[in-house]
Amino acid sequence: MRNVFMFIVYFAIMLIGSAVAVNGQEVQCWTQDTSTDVMTDVVKRMVYVRASDYSDKEPMLFMKCDSDNSLVIGVGHGSRIKKPNVEVRFNDKSAWSKVQWWSSPSGSLAIVPDAYIERFFNELLSNQTVTIRITDPLDGETVWGKFCISGTGMIISNFTCCPRKK
Repeated sequence: MRNVFMFIVYFAIMLIGSAVAVNGQEVQCWTQDTSTDVMTDVVKRMVYVRASDYSDKEPMLFMKCDSDNSLVIGVGHGSRIKKPNVEVRFNDKSAWSKVQWWSSPSGSLAIVPDAYIERFFNELLSNQTVTIRITDPLDGETVWGKFCISGTGMIISNFTCCPRKK
């Protein structure tokens, strides 16, 4: 069941990137997939890390450059949660206030909103772990995961869409 879930999350993320040829490479906690669009020959990169500790469904944190070269950061969580409320805690710091993130059409991906993307990205660069809790605003269902994020700076060095660290 777990493998089926991860396949669905991975497939959904790859559909967002509309890529075909994949080759995985691990850097510290992260795994990088590189693919080439068969129509444009544009090389696309996506990096992801699976949660080391989690609730009943294993979430996956990912980053990629979108077709308009904007950075996309999100969590594949396998539940059908529309308009998820998300809490984030880096290392042992205080948790960020609950914020509504975007969701994929199926509700299985929670996407960091543009207003928070630069702050979230900078925290990924300067911390070792992040814990993310996603809550369904309708029924209170939660999915959470703790992710190792060391090596973020190294794994995204080839990304052209990342904001500058402040």
